[in-house]
Amino acid sequence: MTTMTRINIKRAVVIAAIITGGASASAQYDQSINVEGKYVPEYIGHERIGLFPEPMRFPAQESELNYSLSGVNADFEPQLVPLQATGWEATRSYSNRRGYLDLSLGSWLRSTLSAGYRLVDTPATLAGVRFQHNSTSLWKPEVSAAAADTRMWRYDESFGVYAAHSFAGAGRLDASLDYHLGNFNYYGYIFPSAPTQTLNDVAFRAGWNSPSGRDILTWHVGASVRYFGYRSLYLPEATSSAGVPASAQGSRETAAALEAGLIFPLSSLSAMGLDVEGQLVTYADPNDEASRAKSVIAPDNYGMVSLAPYYRFVRSRLNISLGARVDLAFKAGEENDRYSTFHIAPDVRLDFNGGAVALYIRATGGSRLNTLAANYERDYYQTPAVCSSRPEYTPLDAKAGISFGPFAGFHAGLEIGYRMTNGLHNGGWYMPWLNLEDIYSTSLALPGEIDGRPVEYDFNPATSYNIRGFSLGLGLGYDAGRYFRLDASAYYQKQNGDSGYFNGYDRPEWTTEVRAETNPWRTLKFALGYKLRAMRKMAVAAYWGDESRLNGPFITDYRLPNTSLLSFSASYGITENFDISIQADNLLNRESLYLPGLPEPGLAINGGISLRF
Repeated sequence: MTTMTRINIKRAVVIAAIITGGASASAQYDQSINVEGKYVPEYIGHERIGLFPEPMRFPAQESELNYSLSGVNADFEPQLVPLQATGWEATRSYSNRRGYLDLSLGSWLRSTLSAGYRLVDTPATLAGVRFQHNSTSLWKPEVSAAAADTRMWRYDESFGVYAAHSFAGAGRLDASLDYHLGNFNYYGYIFPSAPTQTLNDVAFRAGWNSPSGRDILTWHVGASVRYFGYRSLYLPEATSSAGVPASAQGSRETAAALEAGLIFPLSSLSAMGLDVEGQLVTYADPNDEASRAKSVIAPDNYGMVSLAPYYRFVRSRLNISLGARVDLAFKAGEENDRYSTFHIAPDVRLDFNGGAVALYIRATGGSRLNTLAANYERDYYQTPAVCSSRPEYTPLDAKAGISFGPFAGFHAGLEIGYRMTNGLHNGGWYMPWLNLEDIYSTSLALPGEIDGRPVEYDFNPATSYNIRGFSLGLGLGYDAGRYFRLDASAYYQKQNGDSGYFNGYDRPEWTTEVRAETNPWRTLKFALGYKLRAMRKMAVAAYWGDESRLNGPFITDYRLPNTSLLSFSASYGITENFDISIQADNLLNRESLYLPGLPEPGLAINGGISLRF
């Protein structure tokens, strides 16, 4: 082990002992609402660009919400990230056809298959099945001479069933069952025979919604159960002379959640409401003596109850919601370092839609369970173990924005935000940790000294840190109808150790997305897109040579190369129900890293067909 590296073997053994972690994936069930303005969704996970194409479709029904930076946020947001409906990197669109089949195949044997059919489709009842396949298996990354024959391979299979029924005058019942199987290798491993992994993700959800209306009492209840588990946890300290790491049982978690909400109207313009959610997280015990023998500690089963009371006032173009979120946690975190029972955060929202000019103000926050399922949304190649059951706490997530337009097809928007989060899981370092000091000293190029003093680093993914910082965003667009449309957005979020605005584990300071579309005639569509994540500065735990902390516990001298993607796609409708398409990703053939030790392929081309029936 080099002097550049600080690997705590006891912590590695502790990780082997931490077998599961909980995740509540309770979905926000749909209700009938009227929204003025435009919804601005936010997704801060690191998006793995360029791996699979997204099928292009012609929507049979236009959405009433325009998903762009311009406009005013809707007055609701999902409380938790649900299981993806059709699998990893899938897209959703509505079609009045009961069945669909999308198939694509391309370079590196990248393939996707999406299929679904609504078995029952009546005004009162809906029931159907869906399937999603994504895979790639031929690309050979250049990670080391010893791993020259290693191919990146990955298979994701998802299957789901869903049903919904409206009871006249009483309400609506929704239910779904989804299963996702993932099988992949850690292709960034610098030794021969890259370790393999299997994940299983099963989720059941059901919910009831009463009839909705501004002047009537409305309520909803829901329940969910989700299992998420990994087959293996590899231990780099126990690597054999052949470069094969020892393994223990991976973490496996089961989470159950109950949620309910009530809206009581005070008048035609105002109402009081309360949302309640209870989450219980349980862990599987090691089922083999080898894993049991490595156990030092194991996280306790734990739970959290969240209360969100609010007062809402709506008048003409003004929408105000004043509330708070109160989280009560039980037995979360390690026994000698419990997550405190009581946490509170604001839940304040103001929207004003003045037509050509609109603005919004937000001040929200709350606790997020630090679990396998939650962290999977941020990093597919995360550590297959729950390193800590201590939740993340965001005391404040504030943002304000203003939009202008459209004027003759033009629109623009400006947003400023500030977020502070405590206990952020230090994901994204599993592959360097698995590779031990060989990759630390040769690939990361971190300084061995700062101001003449020796420095050591801890890449153990069990580490967490606090972060707070500002965000500035700008959006521009022009819509000339189906003949030409352009949308562009850019964000600046300064990053420097524990100072910054979290936007993914790679933490770029600049993110940009531009998309241009043209539909010269009804059955032909072209699209050109560009995405950029620049000045990416991952946080690294650093210590002085005597193992004392630096003035700041994290530094960001390690820079990932910029990630940019220029893509082109075209789709042609041969018949009303049959399309062919082609998509080219990374047209500039730029080399990049997803995260340290995980390179991405260059130019990739896929062709596909889409059938609706």
